[in-house]
Amino acid sequence: MRLRGGGTSVASTNDVAAAKPPPTDAVETPEPDQKIREWTGLTGETLKAEFIITMGDQAVFKTENGKTTKIPLTQLSKEDLEYIDLESPLKLSIDFLKKSTQIPNPPLSPFLNGGQRPLKRFNFSFGARVKQTTARTYSHKLAIEYFAVGKEVDGNRYILLERHKDSFIHSHQGEQEIV
Repeated sequence: MRLRGGGTSVASTNDVAAAKPPPTDAVETPEPDQKIREWTGLTGETLKAEFIITMGDQAVFKTENGKTTKIPLTQLSKEDLEYIDLESPLKLSIDFLKKSTQIPNPPLSPFLNGGQRPLKRFNFSFGARVKQTTARTYSHKLAIEYFAVGKEVDGNRYILLERHKDSFIHSHQGEQEIV
């Protein structure tokens, strides 16, 4: 059943189910590899290729026909250099830090049962040390987030002791300590 009105037609669900798409002679082509992009040099020349790696002061590319080519980084546009930076991020080593000091016990209470474990209190501070393990500069903002979780001594429950989130631009001169 079809309803007509105002130049539009609405088909019932039975009509839609019976409708078939018209036959087509079009051949589906696979989508091109998304890693192949157009690179632009400072002189305006372009190259369609996939970025592979940086070696020293050169970028290595694999062209559409499979050839490998090297281009000095100084000849690439600012946008392409940023793409390379983001495509090959820094390698970092992260050490998690925990410092604790025992807090002196309060005076004994006359209400404590002699069979109870003596009270032990600690003051904890947590942090992270981030160290770059690659020898290149990286001027983009990095973020770190860590969670310190403690387990109950005489049970099976856990508690979130600390959560810390920070962002920074890593300097190549050494380590970044986040406390």
